[in-house]
Amino acid sequence: MVSIQNGRFTPIPFTQMVDPVSGRAKERMVDITAQSYQIARQYMIRLSDEDFKDPVALGRCAAL
Repeated sequence: MVSIQNGRFTPIPFTQMVDPVSGRAKERMVDITAQSYQIARQYMIRLSDEDFKDPVALGRCAAL
């Protein structure tokens, strides 16, 4: 995971994101109105329900 802290990209190992007691990821609040969030969201690869209805696309995802 990469975060922006004090204006700099900072890597965060997944081991630091997991609660050792529950084994689940810790919740982190995000400012969804921030320009950096809006830009990052535009560059995300986001799957939709339609992606799973297409057998060819589903096969490619499964192969990954």
